[in-house]
Amino acid sequence: ELLHIGFSLPLRNGPARYRIGSSVPIVGVERVLSVWDIPNHTSLSGNLGSVLDSLLDEGVRCGLNLGLFGAAALHMVTGLPYLHRASDLDLLVGLAPWGELEHFHAFLSEAESCFGVRIDAELKIGTHQYIKFNELFQEQRTILVKGGLEPKLLSRQAIMEVIHRQG
Repeated sequence: ELLHIGFSLPLRNGPARYRIGSSVPIVGVERVLSVWDIPNHTSLSGNLGSVLDSLLDEGVRCGLNLGLFGAAALHMVTGLPYLHRASDLDLLVGLAPWGELEHFHAFLSEAESCFGVRIDAELKIGTHQYIKFNELFQEQRTILVKGGLEPKLLSRQAIMEVIHRQG
């Protein structure tokens, strides 16, 4: 009957944001937005908005499902001042064919340089499994998979098999 939630406040104590864990009655939940819904919820102004619009347009061209989380998502949904001068863009990328992921990775790197905005992209590889998108394009043999009960290391080859099977 209770939903465990975490509040991330738009207030900071130095570099750290105030965060609070709590619970709310499920019957009190009025609306649920997924990370996939947020980019279409409202627009984001300024430099972060320009880079997000560019990424969303390219995502459509690549047939990618893109989601947004982090401070930019909180700002878009609440209208509260979660963003600051050094805010990055936290992006979730859905599985797609390898060629589309490669193309989007190159576009994402170019967008970071062009707009001067750091983009922290994650690739969703399973129901509750995510990897750093950039790690997929590096030469290491293992990649950290987050989600579920605990993080684990998988071989790059195993992750590539998931991408080729599901993408």
